[in-house]
This record gives sequence, C-alpha cells and structure tokens, in this order.
Amino acid sequence: MKKRSKARLVENQYVKELLTVLKENPSPSSKEFMEMVSHVSELENRLAEAFMSLQKSAQTARMLSISSLPFTVASLYLVLT
Repeated sequence: MKKRSKARLVENQYVKELLTVLKENPSPSSKEFMEMVSHVSELENRLAEAFMSLQKSAQTARMLSISSLPFTVASLYLVLT
C-alpha cells in the first residue's frame, strides 16, 4: 500500500502553484476548481475532527475495560465456585 502524505490539499506545493495561476487567469473552470479545493479542505477538517473523536472514544473504552477488570475477575471467580 502506498504511503500517503498527512499534508492537507491546500498545503500541497503543486496545488498552491496551480491556485496561484488560476487566480491570475480567472475562468469558470478555475472558479470551480477553487470551490472543489475549498470543499475538500472542509472535508479534511471534518475527518480530522472525527478521527480525534474516535481516538478519545477508544481511550475511554480502554480505561473502562481496565477499571472493570477486577470486577470481571471477581465475578468469574464467583461463577466458577
């Protein structure tokens, strides 16, 4: 699997250069491209927020499973005896 860059689309050197050229030479297609880049940037932000939320949820789940371990072991002992 190809390793991907963690840089955002608007931070990409080639995209920056293309946006500069399109701003200097406006056309309907350049406007559409800039809108698409803006939309992708918004999606990147939302994805980053969702990823952070998932990381927090996973951390909470790990903490809950660790804190309930003694209770689980005690319950298992009572069932087996």
